[in-house]
Amino acid sequence: MIISPSDVIECLSEYKLSENEKRYLDDHVYRYIETSQLINSIIEKGKFIKKVLDLGSGYGQMASLIKFFYNYQVYAIDFQEKLESVLSRRDIPFKCVDLEKEKIPFGNNFFDLILFCEVIEHLNPYCVQNVLSEIHRILSTDGYLLLTTPVRGPFSKIFNMFVKPQHSRKKILERALHVKTYERRELQRMLQNAGFITVTATHSKAWESSGLSIRGLPKQLRPIRKFLGNFPLLVESDLMILCIKK
Repeated sequence: MIISPSDVIECLSEYKLSENEKRYLDDHVYRYIETSQLINSIIEKGKFIKKVLDLGSGYGQMASLIKFFYNYQVYAIDFQEKLESVLSRRDIPFKCVDLEKEKIPFGNNFFDLILFCEVIEHLNPYCVQNVLSEIHRILSTDGYLLLTTPVRGPFSKIFNMFVKPQHSRKKILERALHVKTYERRELQRMLQNAGFITVTATHSKAWESSGLSIRGLPKQLRPIRKFLGNFPLLVESDLMILCIKK
C-alpha cells in the first residue's frame, strides 16, 4: 500500500484537527509516510498483524492512519489523560500511563506490532531500559517494534548553537523538551539487552522534506545544513530502527 502526503492529510482532516494538531501534522507528515513504508516491509515478510500499539501516541495521528489504511486493531497509550477524548472520538482504545513509573497494562505477548516513535528522547534515561523490557514483554514472539528518535551527529552542536527558539512551537504537548538524544550504537545495544534483534536501522529524510532540519537557522546557514542532510551521520537526524522480538 502506497500512502502519499495528500492521503495522510485528507484522512486526518476528517477529524477536525485543532491548530496544535495541524502544526504537528505539518511537522510529521513525512515521518508518517516512512512509517507506513516500514509497515509495508513487515507485511511483505509475511508477518500477520492484528493488534498494534501506538506507545506514546500524542494526538494519535499515526494510530488513526494505521486504523484507517490497514484496518488493524489499534490501541494507544500516552501519559496525558486529556488525550483520551481525542482518541475516543476515533474509536481507538486509550490508556493513560506514565512509562517512567508504571508498567504497561497489557498481558504478555499481546501485540504484533508496537510503535515507539519520538518518545524515548523525552523519558528519564534511567527508566528507558525498563520501558524497553516492558515492550518486549507485551510483544508477541516474532513481533515487531518500530522505534524512531533523533540521533546526534558531529555537527549537531554547531548548528544547535545558531537555532533561534520557536516560541509558538516550543511546547505543543507537555513534556515536549528532549531529555536525552541518543547515539545509534547506544540504542541498538539497549535494544539487544532487552531481547530485540535489529532488522533495519535507517536515517529518515522526513526532517529534510518537512523543513524541520533548517527551522530556526539563520538564512546563511540553511544551504549548508540542507547539503549536509545528504550525509545524515554528520548532523542530527531521525533514526528509524525496526526490531524483532526473539
